[in-house]
Amino acid sequence: MLPSEAELGDAYDISRTVVRQALEGLERAGIVYRVKGKGAFLSERKVVARLLQDPSGFQANMEAQGLAVETRVLGQAIVPAPSDVADALGMGVGQPVLCLERLRFVEGEAIFLGTSYVPVALCGDLSESDIGEESLNAFLRRRCGLVPAGGRRTIESVAAGRLQAELLHVPIGAPLFYLFAVTWTEDGRPMECSQVWLRGDRTVFEVQLGSGVNP
Repeated sequence: MLPSEAELGDAYDISRTVVRQALEGLERAGIVYRVKGKGAFLSERKVVARLLQDPSGFQANMEAQGLAVETRVLGQAIVPAPSDVADALGMGVGQPVLCLERLRFVEGEAIFLGTSYVPVALCGDLSESDIGEESLNAFLRRRCGLVPAGGRRTIESVAAGRLQAELLHVPIGAPLFYLFAVTWTEDGRPMECSQVWLRGDRTVFEVQLGSGVNP
């Protein structure tokens, strides 16, 4: 909790109007949040996800920001492709895919819950392979020669169900981002499909438009 407006004004020898304007600016920037009748509080740092335009993946995104990422594998098996996954990967419903379920932590806090599907026709039976702390993209590049070159992402806001709430340590009904992603190789082959839930209170998406010049 931050000091009161009066205390901040006294500490910096400025008027309460100036303090209020400064707090409003910090609130718009997401640095603080205010609770009526209680005061202003420092917000937790949000992780910046560039998953919408960057095929390199979540782990590479976080590590580029200097953030420590840990991964817990919840499940890893060969399963029949569900219809939505089969459509996204351009394969028949029920054909075998590697299904990888992971919970990922950023700076020790659960942020990302995801299920990834990779066609067995591209990667073989990797159900017993130890992916460990390696990103899936790095693993597929090393083991199968599959290099992500592009993709398609859709994103929507959803309420946390019981499983998502339990694993991400949020209340049932808390806001999450749901991301459905397809990644393909340079020759246009779909190589991976993912369903991802990200904590809405700890994630902000950044999308760069135009020629790539960053003024």
